[in-house]
Amino acid sequence: MGSLDNWFEAQAARVDKFTSTSRAFAGACAIVVVWALLGPPLNYSDTWQLSINTGTTIVTFLMVFLLQNSQSRGAQRDREAAERDADINRRAYEVLRIVEDHVEESRKLHTATLKLLDRIEKQEKQELEILQNDASSTNLPSELNQTLSPE
Repeated sequence: MGSLDNWFEAQAARVDKFTSTSRAFAGACAIVVVWALLGPPLNYSDTWQLSINTGTTIVTFLMVFLLQNSQSRGAQRDREAAERDADINRRAYEVLRIVEDHVEESRKLHTATLKLLDRIEKQEKQELEILQNDASSTNLPSELNQTLSPE
């Protein structure tokens, strides 16, 4: 059954593509002109009128199904495109959320690093002051005192 469905889909697509051309419209106009020109020679008979009525009814009947098929295919393409867009948006949002989390973590790490550096700097100053106090209270050589002194 699948191959028959595929065959009908392919034929519907071909007919849909052809009927939307200017050649198809010109052909339909030519049929109407020929039919109209045949009116006088056929004395506008019932058969003459029935031929155009039957032809247009059959074409209209088939075109209704063709249009429905075409619209269904278009709607399916639109649904698939919308699903792809929604999926892309979901993934982009997820990436953005992850990036924002990392930015926040980076800010926290930066702040913690600055605090740690500040503590280290204060501790080094305290240690230097202790060394300077010890150096001044003892009789160290002047060269060592100069080394420990801040510049």
